[in-house]
Amino acid sequence: MTLTLDLSAGALFQETLRGGRKRCSHLFDVLLRDDAFVISRNIFARTRDQAVYRALQYYWIRLNGALGPASRILTVDDPFNEVVFSDDFDCNDRRNNYLPNDVKARVIAVSHGVLIDGKQAGTCHHPSRSLRRLKRRRKLPFRIRPHVYTDANGTIFYSMTIRPAITKDGTTYQKRKVSMVRLNSKVLSDAYVEIARERLPEKHLLNSRRRIKTRMILSQKV
Repeated sequence: MTLTLDLSAGALFQETLRGGRKRCSHLFDVLLRDDAFVISRNIFARTRDQAVYRALQYYWIRLNGALGPASRILTVDDPFNEVVFSDDFDCNDRRNNYLPNDVKARVIAVSHGVLIDGKQAGTCHHPSRSLRRLKRRRKLPFRIRPHVYTDANGTIFYSMTIRPAITKDGTTYQKRKVSMVRLNSKVLSDAYVEIARERLPEKHLLNSRRRIKTRMILSQKV
């Protein structure tokens, strides 16, 4: 794995290091590549995820982060093609970030328009990503039991009515509103206990204004 730090062309490298509060006294071999000053360093790791982690540790500990946000100047190459597009491609995964331009172009071409270059500006706690999806994925919950739903992450929800529908003579004056109550339980058996403890079925019947008719079967004496 190779770590590269790209600086803008024409800038003095020593003055850039002195720009931060902590001065970096390490010496490096600075090369001029494609109209930019580049620091190149080899990193040995088992996977690209581990290589990116070591590159970030090296940048923040040895260079003191004096060159700016790592998401803007740090790139880690992908010699073994570990960054592969799939349906569950995670743009926030550390393995899929800090990509050079050639790797980004390869993954974008394989995605067929699903991924684009993440050029939007990031913030301090939310840095920009190398790639992002053109359309946001929506993970809709699906039904597993009556009024019980779950999503792709394993979160369990209970569907209950919070506003009833009002109709009169075939005219709808108010539409029914349903809310998905998120449960803390991760197992279906524990979810039923939580549903009973929170009395969610009773709240659902109270908000839906439905009358429950009970029938009693009387034994006829002969």
